[in-house]
Amino acid sequence: MSKKLSAVLAALAVVAVPAAVAQAHPGRGADRPAPRAERPHAPKKLVKPVAYVARGTVKAVDATAKTITITVADRDGATNRHARAWRGTDVTFDVSSARLQVRDVNGDGVRDLADVAVGDLAGVHARLPRLLDGVAMPYAAKQVRARKAPATTSTDATEPGAPAPAASEPAAA
Repeated sequence: MSKKLSAVLAALAVVAVPAAVAQAHPGRGADRPAPRAERPHAPKKLVKPVAYVARGTVKAVDATAKTITITVADRDGATNRHARAWRGTDVTFDVSSARLQVRDVNGDGVRDLADVAVGDLAGVHARLPRLLDGVAMPYAAKQVRARKAPATTSTDATEPGAPAPAASEPAAA
C-alpha cells in the first residue's frame, strides 16, 4: 500500500510543478496574447502622431471655414520625411486652432487669416498619425508661418543708382 501511495504522490507532484511555474510566470500558458500579426488593432508606433512639415505657396484661403490650401514645393528641403508624399501636390489644412505667424498686412491691428493671401510663401507644421490612411483632409495644422513672396526681378532691371528709363519717348523721325 505504501508503494501505491508513493506513486500517487509522485504523480501529483509531477502535475503540480508545471501549474506552480505557470503561476510564477504569467502569460506563458494558454492565456498568452496572440502574435502581433493576428491582433485586430494597428501597432502603437504606427498610430502615434508625428510631425509633418511642409513648405510651399498658398493656393487658396477660406477665412470662413478657416482653411488654407498650399501647393507644396517639389524640391528637397520643402518637406520632412513624413510629408514627402505631399511634394508637388495641393494640401488643405484646418487652421482654426493653429498658431498663425503672419504680419499685419491689411493694417487692422490683428494678425489673423485675413492677412494671408494667395501667392504667399507658407510653412505648415501638423501633428498627424504616421500612417494617414484613415485621416481625411483638411489636416489639422498646429503652426502656420506665412510671408509675402519676394518680388521677382525682371531681366530689364537697371543697376542700383542709375536713372530709370523714361516712360515713353517720342520716336525720332
